[in-house]
Amino acid sequence: MTRFVMEEGRKAKGTGEMTTLLNSLCTAVKAISSAVRKAGIAHLYGIAGNINVTGDQVKKLDILSNDLVINMLKSSFTSCVLVSEENEKVIIVDSEQRVRQDQSGPGRGKYIVCFDPLDGSSNIDCLVSIGTIFAIYKKSTDDEPCEKDALQPGRDLVAAGYALYGSATMIVLSTGQGVNCFMLDPVRSLREPEPSMSDQSAFDTDVWTLTRFIIETGRQAKGATGEMTQLLTAMLTAIKAISSAVRKAGLAHLQGMAGSVNVTGDDVKKLDVLSNDLVINMLQSSYSTCCMVSEENKELIITPKDKRVTDVIQGFNI
Repeated sequence: MTRFVMEEGRKAKGTGEMTTLLNSLCTAVKAISSAVRKAGIAHLYGIAGNINVTGDQVKKLDILSNDLVINMLKSSFTSCVLVSEENEKVIIVDSEQRVRQDQSGPGRGKYIVCFDPLDGSSNIDCLVSIGTIFAIYKKSTDDEPCEKDALQPGRDLVAAGYALYGSATMIVLSTGQGVNCFMLDPVRSLREPEPSMSDQSAFDTDVWTLTRFIIETGRQAKGATGEMTQLLTAMLTAIKAISSAVRKAGLAHLQGMAGSVNVTGDDVKKLDVLSNDLVINMLQSSYSTCCMVSEENKELIITPKDKRVTDVIQGFNI
């Protein structure tokens, strides 16, 4: 999904804000999926003791999921108004958000996100499928964000979708150009949150991932175009895929020699070839490189013109 969103954003010649927003939602979905799988062990089943705006009893997983989505959307710096089924009032994102103890930066974007963090809460204790629903609007005025900004007709949606947590975790997404479905590979997903000592939840809802760090650091860089963020995110996706392949190497018959020698004179292994292809394909599909130098290739790798920019990836060793 990360690769798809980046490619679609590049085709649209956008600012990168929608790409960042959708990637942040994807991170929240991964964290919620992890929490749902561990709900019984982490004592996340049961009632939280209050009622939401629709009159439904709030479950512990509702609170956790709501916090995860809100924190990830705020930290993406792409939204200005958040509307959740679990909150009575709209959430107005601060114009400045503190990202470190000694740093603050622009915390507000141009998108309005309406969501139900965990739909079907009554099914949680029965192990029946539940999900996250979201809809994204674009702010149409230049004045201060308010509740009225979220009161737009459905035809004005710029993106919408849902995540389903069942026998597998799936995200269904539409940005106005058809509907696309993505299945979560739990082996490649984000590191599961470490248990917290909080009385409210056994998970830390303020997930600090490498993706979030890259986004916030890029946001602090004056004059940044977002290309470095896309490049590093693509590199991270390749690393996740390589990590999965390394763990499955024995079962997938990926151990042993490939039958060739690289530029340094070393015998090339099967995993070398796979890892090299993964890194090259992900970097080229990020639309943020112009050429690459790999230990496994004798010649410089020139990125196709339609996927080329000014950055150079030099000497990656897989």
